[in-house]
Amino acid sequence: MKAATRATQLAGAISLSRQLNNYREYQNEVVSMVGRAKANAIFSGAIHLLSAGTSDFIQNYYINPLLKVYSPDQFSDILMISYSTFIQNLYGLGVRRIGVISLPPTGLPGLKLVVFDIFQPVLDMITNPGDNGFFESRRACCGTGRLETSMLCNSRSVGTCTNATGYVFWDGFHPSEAANEVLAGKILQQGFDLIS
Repeated sequence: MKAATRATQLAGAISLSRQLNNYREYQNEVVSMVGRAKANAIFSGAIHLLSAGTSDFIQNYYINPLLKVYSPDQFSDILMISYSTFIQNLYGLGVRRIGVISLPPTGLPGLKLVVFDIFQPVLDMITNPGDNGFFESRRACCGTGRLETSMLCNSRSVGTCTNATGYVFWDGFHPSEAANEVLAGKILQQGFDLIS
């Protein structure tokens, strides 16, 4: 768990524990607006989407030399424990409908999990960017558009585009915010099982 936390801190990502605290704060706001009973119904009926996996290795394990004290299997186990704990904590907060992207079901009682396929939607955006309102899918918005990612990529990086909404990728690895909106819509279409 500490290794996963250290890795997210080094990458500048929001840790799972901070995300959970943010969600608790959000729940408190909802309770103050609609009351406890209605808020509990909202939390248990809402669809919660979780995405984790590939970047934890590509941007943490394989780039950060401090994590080489673990084998890939050991680091994978650490991440799975972190994600399992995160899902159990969400469950403890009344969450009952979770969509997990690229992770297998964890088998908690009364919990519905759906594994979402993002391979085809991303491939479609890359091969036919115009169909989804994009004009660039081979080069990322940030920097040279080829290699930059994570801390090396920000709005002040030399060469960064001025219109990120037309790009499928923000950096050399991550979809742009506009592409994530398209993906969210396609993922929601796959997740109808969560509301039936």
